[in-house]
Amino acid sequence: MKHTRSILLLLLLWSLGAQAQTFRPDAGYFRELEKRQKINLPDWGPYSKTYAGISHIANYEKGLRFDLSVFPNIFGRSAQLPDVNKDSGYYPWEATSDLSHYAFRHQLYAKLYAEVSYEKLEDNARLVRTEIVNSGDLPESVSLNLLSSMNLPEILPATISLPQTGFWVDGMDYERLQKKNETPEDKLVPHGWRKGQIVSSEFVNGTALARGFGKKKGDRLIYAINFPQNYRYPVMSLRLKVAEGQNAALTIKGTGFRKKLKIASNGSFQNLNVEMAPLVAGKYWIAVEVGKDGGEIVLDGIAICEKKELGDVKISPTSRASKPEIGKTDDRNITLKYPQSEIFYGIRWYGPGRVSSIRKGDDINQNTQSGQGGDLTLITLKPVTVPAGESKVVYSLVFAGNKTDVERLLNRYAQADKQGFEETRSDLRKAFVRPEFVADSLVVFDSLAPERPNHDEAAQILLASARTNIVFPVFGPKSNILRYASFGKTNGLDTWTAGTTGIGLAQTDTERAVELLETYLAQENRASAFVHQGALVPTQFYLYQELWNSTHSWDLLRHFYPKLLRYYDFLCEGGVKMTDTGLPLPWDYTDNSGGWTDYPAQDYAKDKVLLGQTAPAILPAHLIRISKIMKQAADMLNKSDDKQKFDKNIKTLSKGLNDNAWDKASGYYGYLVHDSKNKRPIGVLRNDKGENLNMGLDGAYPIITGECDKRQTKAILANLKSESELWSPTGLRNVSQSASYCQSDRRWNGAVSFAHQWFFWKSMLDLGETEFAAKIAETALTTLSEETASSHNVYGHYLPQTGRGFGYPRATGYVSPALSWHQAYFTPGTVTGGFDCWTKELKTNEDATELEATVSFAESGKTKRGLVISMNSGRKYEFTVNDNNYEAQMLWPGTYTLSLPKGTKTVKIGVVALEIIPEEPEAPEMIDLDTEDSEEGSEIVEIPEENQVEKSSEENTEEIEAEEVQ
Repeated sequence: MKHTRSILLLLLLWSLGAQAQTFRPDAGYFRELEKRQKINLPDWGPYSKTYAGISHIANYEKGLRFDLSVFPNIFGRSAQLPDVNKDSGYYPWEATSDLSHYAFRHQLYAKLYAEVSYEKLEDNARLVRTEIVNSGDLPESVSLNLLSSMNLPEILPATISLPQTGFWVDGMDYERLQKKNETPEDKLVPHGWRKGQIVSSEFVNGTALARGFGKKKGDRLIYAINFPQNYRYPVMSLRLKVAEGQNAALTIKGTGFRKKLKIASNGSFQNLNVEMAPLVAGKYWIAVEVGKDGGEIVLDGIAICEKKELGDVKISPTSRASKPEIGKTDDRNITLKYPQSEIFYGIRWYGPGRVSSIRKGDDINQNTQSGQGGDLTLITLKPVTVPAGESKVVYSLVFAGNKTDVERLLNRYAQADKQGFEETRSDLRKAFVRPEFVADSLVVFDSLAPERPNHDEAAQILLASARTNIVFPVFGPKSNILRYASFGKTNGLDTWTAGTTGIGLAQTDTERAVELLETYLAQENRASAFVHQGALVPTQFYLYQELWNSTHSWDLLRHFYPKLLRYYDFLCEGGVKMTDTGLPLPWDYTDNSGGWTDYPAQDYAKDKVLLGQTAPAILPAHLIRISKIMKQAADMLNKSDDKQKFDKNIKTLSKGLNDNAWDKASGYYGYLVHDSKNKRPIGVLRNDKGENLNMGLDGAYPIITGECDKRQTKAILANLKSESELWSPTGLRNVSQSASYCQSDRRWNGAVSFAHQWFFWKSMLDLGETEFAAKIAETALTTLSEETASSHNVYGHYLPQTGRGFGYPRATGYVSPALSWHQAYFTPGTVTGGFDCWTKELKTNEDATELEATVSFAESGKTKRGLVISMNSGRKYEFTVNDNNYEAQMLWPGTYTLSLPKGTKTVKIGVVALEIIPEEPEAPEMIDLDTEDSEEGSEIVEIPEENQVEKSSEENTEEIEAEEVQ
C-alpha cells in the first residue's frame, strides 16, 4: 500500500510538471497581465493572516477579506487554533495550482487527525470536507468548529465626506516631485511605492507624501488638477502636518493666485486654506514650494470646493467595527452581513450545531452566549464518534453573493449530496494522475541498480505549503494585492525570497511564477526600478532564466527584458554605491548582504561601525552572474548594443573581487574593507584572531560567476566538499565549522539552509561537477523528507548535527528551491543544466520514455559541462549527442547525468528507451532490461570534431595543477 501511495504521489508531481511545461505565454497574455497587475487566482483561497482555512476577497480596493476556518478538537478538551504564523498543529497537505482543491491536516495526536479540504463547487460556493481518521485502539469523539470573521486591512484609510462641488487630490497624485537633498531611498522606495510615499490609516486613501519633503528650501511639488466644473469662488484646503516643535514655510501658486503660508505645528493635522481666482472647468497646474529649511511636511492631500461649502469637508477615522448581522433560513445554516461589505455570506452544515459570537482577543475555548456581540462567529458542531481504526467524513459549505443568491444556495444544498460531493472532490484531484504511467513505474529492470530515492511525499507537502502560503491584503505599489509569503503570513514584499519561491514554482506552477516575476518588476511610470524590500539578492534574473527554460517563450523573453534591464541598471549603473575597487556597497538599501540576519562578517562590521565601507562578496558575485544572464538574453534578442555594458561590468566586478577580496590562506573571499572615503582597499575583514570573517557561503559565492581562476576554483570546491569546512550530513552550512565564530544553532551562522544552496548546485553543473551537484540536491531532499515525515513542516533552517528543522514551520521562501531539485532528478521528461545552460527546445512523449532537446551554453566554458536528465524510471535508455551515441551515467533508475567536454556550445540530445525484454521466461510477471551493450547493436560512433562534443563518461572538471591550499 505504501508503495502504491508513493507511485501516486510521483504521478501527481510528474504530471504537475508536465502540465506546467505546456504553458507558453504569448504577447496577448502579457498585455492582459500588465492590465490586471495581480495574481490570477480565484477570490476564494487560503489567504488569511490569522487562522488556516478558506478566505473570500470581499473587496480588492478596500482590502476586505472574509475568513472561515474549520478545525477539530477532541470533545471536552481545548481547541488548538490553526494559527498561520505559528507551529499550531495544522499542516498544508495537498493543493492544486488554481486552488480549486487544497487540504490541511490537523493533527490531534499521533493516531488521530482530521484532513480538512476545501473544494470548488461553483464560483461562489465552496465545499468543506473534513475526514476524521482514527488509527488508534480506542474510539474518539471529535468536535468540529467553524470560525468566521470579516478582516479589515491594517491600513484602513480615513473617511472623507465632500460637499457637492468638492473633490479630493491625494498628496501622492503629484505630477513631479523635486527635492534638494536626494537620499538613496528616493531612488529606490520600499515596496515599489512612489517617491515620498508613506502609508497610515490616518490618511485619506491610506497614503501621504513625506519622506523628508519640506526639510530643505527649494523642495517642490507640481500637481496637474482637472477641475470638473466652473468655480466662482474656489478654495483649496491642504491637509498636512509638521512634527511637533518644527515649523515650515510654503508658497502655493497657480493660475491667478499665489500665497505664502507659515506653518507652526503641534504634530497634529491642520488644514491650510488658499483662495483661488475663478476657474472654468479644465486642467490646471498648481505648485507647492518650500520657502525655507524646516521640519518634514506630511501632506495628506488637497480638498477643493466652493468657498461657501468648505465647512462641509469632513475627515474622520474609519470604524473597525465588524459585528455581522446574523440570519438563517433553517436551523442548520446562517447568513452573515458585515457593515463594510455589500456581500452576504452563508454557511451550511449538516447535523446539530451551536452558534456563538466571540470578540477578537477572547479565549475561544470559553463559552460565549450568542447575541452578546462580537467580531467572530463560531459554529460548534455536535461531536462525531469515530470507532478505532475507522474514519468519518463531515461536510459543510460556504457561499458568497447577494442575499437572494446566498439564500438560494443554502436551500439548494439543504440536504447533503454525499455522492456529488465526493465526485466533485475526486474530479478536482484526479486531473493530476496519468494512469498509463503506472505500469512502467512498476517495472523492475535491474536488481543491481541503485535504489531510487523517494522524496515524493516531501515534495507534495512542500508544494502544498508553497501554494497555500499566500496572503491578502498586502499594500503593494499601487493597491492591495495577493502575495506569496516567504516565512510568515505578514505584510512585507520580501524581494529575494519572492524570487526563490518563483524558482521553485517555475516548473510546476509556471503561470504563478510568471506572475510573481511581474509583481516585483516595476512599470515604466513608477519611480523605483523594481519592487524592493530586504536584501539585494537579485533572484528575479534567475527566475527569468528558469522561466525561459520552462516555457521557451520568445514573448516572455522580450516582455521581461526591458524591465530587468531597468533593474540591472539600478544595481550596476549608478543606483548602488560603488567603491573605487569596483565593488558595490548594498548598505543604503538593506542591513544584510544575503538575506542572512546574523551572518558573522556582517554582524562584526556592524559592531565595529565598518559596514558603510565594507563590501561583501555575494553581491558582486550575483552581479557578475546576472550580467551573463542578461548578456545571453540580449544576444538571443539581437540587442547587441547592450552587450558592451554587460561585458564591462563583468570585467570590473571580477577584477575587484579577484585582485582585492581573495584570501588565499583560508580559501574564501572576504568582506573587503575600504578607507573612510571608499577609495583605497585596506584588506579583508578579520577578527582579533586574524581569521577571515567570511569563511562561509558569502566567501564561497564568487564560484557561481565562472570568473575564478583555477586555484581559486579548486580551493572553494575543496571547502564546499570538506566536512571540516562547509559540508555536513545535512548539506552546506552557512558558515565553516572550522571558524571559531561558527555557531551551529544560529540560523545564518553554522546552520543549514536551502535557498543559497540552489545557486551552488547550479554552479556545480556549470563546472561539470555532476556528482557533487547530485549530492547537494539529494542531501537536501533527504533532509526535507526526514523532517516532513516527522513533523510535516518545511522549516527554513536545519541543524547540521541532527538534520532537524527549526524556525518558522512553513518557510517556503527559503525551501521552495528544493522543488527545483525534485524536478531535475525525479520528474520524468526534464533536462537541467547550470547557469550557462539555455534550453532552446524540449520534447517528450506521453510517458516520458523518449526525449529530444537542443541545449546551448552561454559561454565556451573553462571546464566540462554537466546536465541532468530525468526519464520514466521503469526503463533503460540509449543516449545520443548530435546524433552520435553517447554514454550517460545513471544516478538512479530514470535519472542520468551527461558530462560534456569544455568548449561545448550547442548540442542536440536524444534519449530513447530500450525495449523491455523478460529476464526469466518462467516468471513473466518480473521483466528486466538487457543492460549489456553488444558490438552489433550499440556501436559507439566517434563524434565528428565539428559537433564540438567528445564521448566522455568521466565526472570531473578540467584538471587543475596540484597545489596545497593554505
